[in-house]
Amino acid sequence: MMKLLLPREHGAWAMLIIPFLLGLSLNPTWMHLPLFLGWFLLYLALNPLMMLIKKKGDSRFYTRWLLIYGIPATILLFVVVFQYPALVWAGLATIPLFIINVFFARKNRERNFWNDVVAIFEMAVGGVASAYVALGHWSMFQVYVWIVSVLFFLGTVFFVKTMIREKRNVKFRYLSWGYHILLVAGVGLFTGQVWLILAYVPSMLRAIIVGGRNLTPLQVGLMEIGNTLLFTIFVLCDIYHILSL
Repeated sequence: MMKLLLPREHGAWAMLIIPFLLGLSLNPTWMHLPLFLGWFLLYLALNPLMMLIKKKGDSRFYTRWLLIYGIPATILLFVVVFQYPALVWAGLATIPLFIINVFFARKNRERNFWNDVVAIFEMAVGGVASAYVALGHWSMFQVYVWIVSVLFFLGTVFFVKTMIREKRNVKFRYLSWGYHILLVAGVGLFTGQVWLILAYVPSMLRAIIVGGRNLTPLQVGLMEIGNTLLFTIFVLCDIYHILSL
């Protein structure tokens, strides 16, 4: 039986799904199904592709999984782009980001902070595509979904690193606190949207109260799941409020 190949970065699942869900909430359509499946399979295909680029392990094994994930992803996304040709621009926007990911991968620095930032930018494009399919045209909602997602997951990267890789780095912890405090203050100052402010408050509290403490990876993961659920609920409330105006 062939071994299933899945990415090891568990936190990336939320980065993949949440922006898409926010875009879908604007107006769910049946085209979101092939779009999500194609986007999901494309993400899965990146893992064997990166291993082939790094020339590590069994190339035949990774080539097989690249085809297993990549062919249906290409077909599904082609169906969506055929219906919404303007989505080509969203795809083109991910190319320079992917090139940066490849640069870090070839140097075995996938855990680098800036590589994580680029990956967040890249995955949030799924939310842009989802929002476009929901509305059928470009609007500020695509920008909204991308920005709120990026800002949230940047906070996640700061927090997780303070709990694991940068646990003893006090300066990085202060940087994390500063980011979260400025994020809540900035959202309040520039938008004044109560639901959106509330979406980032739990992240700020957990960064300040828990950051740097001795927690297991499982505890950190469970905390992030809860925080992500709160963020999603509050942002969905904000979207509902905006649409009802």
